[in-house]
Amino acid sequence: MRRLRAYMYFYILRIWGDAPLILNPEETGEMRRTSWQEIATQCIMDLQEAAKLLPHANALKDVNNETVTSKQIISRGTTHAILAHLYAWKASLNDEPELNQLALSECDSVLSYKYYQLAENIRNVCEIVMLGNSDEGIFELDYRDTDFDFITYGSRLAGFCQSFPIVPLATPQTKRRNLRINNKTVYALYPDANDDRRKEYFYDLDYYNSLSTSITQGAAYIQKIRHYTTYNDGIQVGRIKSYLDNEIIIRLADIILLRAELKEKTGDRTGAKADLNIIRQRANTNVYDENEGSLKEAIQNERDRELFLEGINTRFFDMVRNGMFREKLRGKFKTLTDQDVADGALFVPVGSIAFSNNTRMIQTTYWKRNGYPHK
Repeated sequence: MRRLRAYMYFYILRIWGDAPLILNPEETGEMRRTSWQEIATQCIMDLQEAAKLLPHANALKDVNNETVTSKQIISRGTTHAILAHLYAWKASLNDEPELNQLALSECDSVLSYKYYQLAENIRNVCEIVMLGNSDEGIFELDYRDTDFDFITYGSRLAGFCQSFPIVPLATPQTKRRNLRINNKTVYALYPDANDDRRKEYFYDLDYYNSLSTSITQGAAYIQKIRHYTTYNDGIQVGRIKSYLDNEIIIRLADIILLRAELKEKTGDRTGAKADLNIIRQRANTNVYDENEGSLKEAIQNERDRELFLEGINTRFFDMVRNGMFREKLRGKFKTLTDQDVADGALFVPVGSIAFSNNTRMIQTTYWKRNGYPHK
């Protein structure tokens, strides 16, 4: 349970920053917010202990001594992968650059476990890795097609941004795409026409770019998440019921690119380029050239390309960790001052319900200053 608690608190501290830290189930009274740095330290201790005790992913067994293949079950490799991200986060946001070396060591641990292997090509990323529990997967949320674990397709990110050609009965003119990506954005993100992610993540990009915007709305057709189940009877027969692909939280490509990022930060440009090029070559695109400019930005751009539509707030967390939020994100992120950031502008405000039964709860400084509830 400590390993799950560690991951959940790592998620909480990236979203809200400071939070009540509950270490015992008996602690049900009012609680103050603990600093996110203290929470991070607790998470690190929990994960370090778990790494010593947990079996490797290829040695997980259930109570009947049957092999467990689900990447939802945390293994030793999972703990090292989470630790790598946690150290990298704390190194950046708490100005502790020495932690980048610890993050690098955790990445190396994950990559030393040969049961994690990159899929052979990008088509297999879509067909096998996204479906779940592949050799490339490290940490995932399992989808199980049961009534108890049923997830309506609209509740998944893919349900908001995918339609034709994945959704049955949809056409190129189907309007149900609440989140869309423009063709121009895709071309800018994947500038190499040979990049297999451009071909596999998006349906016939060049052809539909040539059609009238009255048909395409100027948007690309995403097809990265492509496994689903349909209704077999009733008025919904033949329509999509739910996606079957797992929620991929961490996979090996993520860790390789994180290691590239960390190597660049610690002065190992040669190693950073080598890791970056592992992912580029798998995608059949050009290796890094110094004429591209910033290696740091090239690595982040590669994370954008490779991990498109994956994880839980993956890109946002990348932007915050790497200090690129003013440059890469829209709206008021561009005008935040250093003091705004120090006061918690990059965290989500505490919701009003959190104050209902906890008189010790306080609002984050930035959001209190901007009129959000604080008592």
